[in-house]
Amino acid sequence: MNFKSNVLLHYSIVTLLITLVVTFSTGIYMGYKSKQHLIETHLDLYPNLVQHFTESDASIVSYFNNPAEYALPEDLDDHLQLLFKIETVFRVKLWNRNNTVIWSDREELIGRTFPEEDIFEQAAGGKLIYELTEPHADEHQFEEDVELFLEIYIPVLHRGEVIGIVEIYENDKELTEKIRELVRVNYIIIGASGALLYLLLFSIFAAAYRRQKHAVEQMKKTERVTIYALAYQAGLRDEETGEHLKRTTEYVRIIARELARDQQYSKYMKGTYLEDLVRSAPLHDIGKVGIEDSILRKPGKLTEEEFERIKEHCELGARILEQALEDISFRSFLDIAIHLVRFHHERWDGGGYPQGLKREEIPISARIMALADVYDALRSERAYKPAFSHEKSVEIIKRERAKQFDPKVVDAFLLWESGFKHISESLAD
Repeated sequence: MNFKSNVLLHYSIVTLLITLVVTFSTGIYMGYKSKQHLIETHLDLYPNLVQHFTESDASIVSYFNNPAEYALPEDLDDHLQLLFKIETVFRVKLWNRNNTVIWSDREELIGRTFPEEDIFEQAAGGKLIYELTEPHADEHQFEEDVELFLEIYIPVLHRGEVIGIVEIYENDKELTEKIRELVRVNYIIIGASGALLYLLLFSIFAAAYRRQKHAVEQMKKTERVTIYALAYQAGLRDEETGEHLKRTTEYVRIIARELARDQQYSKYMKGTYLEDLVRSAPLHDIGKVGIEDSILRKPGKLTEEEFERIKEHCELGARILEQALEDISFRSFLDIAIHLVRFHHERWDGGGYPQGLKREEIPISARIMALADVYDALRSERAYKPAFSHEKSVEIIKRERAKQFDPKVVDAFLLWESGFKHISESLAD
């Protein structure tokens, strides 16, 4: 599986990651909001109880404002004892506006001042504040035996102004379990919804991807058949066969795959480039459609003028493809095909045509095609020569190493020459 070109795999991973992030974030948010709603519903009782602190006895107001000069009023004591009748309440503190504990059921806390926290500031501003917390040092030094409890800050109001704060510690295991169960249910529901959404999106995309892939495969097959039809038409002009096109295409594939192992070519001689190179191979002699039959089918040796004329098939073929490329606005295999068609008769030593290029001046596509074309010509019968054996053809190509052919292309051929022989024999005319 080619990860880079696998669109379905890319989509699956991206969609899965997005679904996980959205599901996880939604789960956290919904869990928090559900927990908050459950706690706030549970706490509706406390503000009403505290509101009566200052309604029943004016001395309570004086006590909050100046606890050093006033004893704990009897009515306030009654209210505090009422709070302790709630089974889940295990600690109560009264705070003045100076962040000092003025009363607690633990006498050790009375008179102590603790660092101001944001939660205390909000309560001092008149807002009911709570948090589900674990005991920590200093302020919670007497709650070490409690794992998790609800810490509630309730502002004490008098004539619309906050005169103090009642802090209540509640250890409600039933509430805690309800919160955990609610959060758990939220995650299950949202997780299941996310999974269903992912599967739905994946199935829709997979179906569309399969249809598109099928259409692309049909298009490629049509393109391949069209290329062979055009190339075969040109081949018929000089009695080349369709098998010649198939053989040379396979020879090109073998050499290109071997060169892809070479560090010099490994960066680009793979994937799309290799596919485009193989796709271009059947077009190497497309330019012969512009050469006269009297020259292409001449049984004897060509005159110098006739040979010069036949050389023109390289430029003719390249111009045909360039004309086709003008109407294409995207990258096409024709870019490689044009180089292959124009330069596949160039020689490594510079003695070829049409431009007399040498060595790396010749595109690698043309250097590969040159050897593939010559090997097939050597193995095929012509009016002017018999078909040579595989062994003799190999010897001729060896002699032309670093002369007619790129040494690395010849080396790749020699590594796989048995494959060439098999193709030559299995796809014989």
